[in-house]
Amino acid sequence: MVPDNKLNFKGHYLPHHPVFKPDSATTKIRPVFDTSCKVNKSPSLNDCLFKGPNLIEEIPSILLRFREKCIGVTSDIRRAFLQIQLKKEDRDFLRFLWWEKENVKVFCHNRVVFGVTYNPFLLGAVIRFHLSQVPMEQRVIAQKLDRSFYIDNCVTSVDNEEELESFIKYSTEILAEAKMDLRLWTFGPIEYHAVLSTDFTTESTFENPVPVLGIIWDRKYENLSKSIKDVSVSENLSKREILSVTQVIFDPLGFLAPVLLPAKLLLQQIWATKSDWNIPLPEEIK
Repeated sequence: MVPDNKLNFKGHYLPHHPVFKPDSATTKIRPVFDTSCKVNKSPSLNDCLFKGPNLIEEIPSILLRFREKCIGVTSDIRRAFLQIQLKKEDRDFLRFLWWEKENVKVFCHNRVVFGVTYNPFLLGAVIRFHLSQVPMEQRVIAQKLDRSFYIDNCVTSVDNEEELESFIKYSTEILAEAKMDLRLWTFGPIEYHAVLSTDFTTESTFENPVPVLGIIWDRKYENLSKSIKDVSVSENLSKREILSVTQVIFDPLGFLAPVLLPAKLLLQQIWATKSDWNIPLPEEIK
């Protein structure tokens, strides 16, 4: 909490609201802080911050390595951003108000806040630096980890049961040295479930598919799939609507390319007509 004698110091206040996720395995209610909020024509907090270089691995590359070997493995870091502490002089720019028993209290974050523009860089830099400091005997595991993280999600694959147990054991130990808890280990196919000791926990039963960076992984039947929400279009189709339909589907591995190709060819045909974005398409194209 911000002391009363510091309330008049310059700072920035973040608006926040709760987000409810009843299906979440870990956090069903979480506060969300809006670091992109603007007041009148003033810049937001994110507008004033340097984003930093992109240290994140490309999703297609991670997923290809995930499919490379016999046993797929996923995990994530528990509350990853909360393991990174902020300098005291920066904390007043991450203040927020809290209503408690009819009193308004002023708090400030002393850890990195989810949603701040530099977060992916900070987390990636911390993990990369930590992995570069491991002893030589753990260097192979550290290099594998370095290529397996998408922000706080670890996605990779191994060849056999021995490598699976070794990877989980030493990865957990390496990240624990940085006070980061690798948890929710998920792996498949199903016959490898018995290989782990009781010291490790899995996210869910093997009968339940789990999401992996935009795709669905069914460990029981050993397949990957893509879940697509119903797409509705109006009677008066426009170029804007066709573009929206083709871009709304996230397909990192190109599984849906044969399905999406006709829509993209149609968009190419529409583009040749030079019609405006919101004007209904000609009947011959419909």
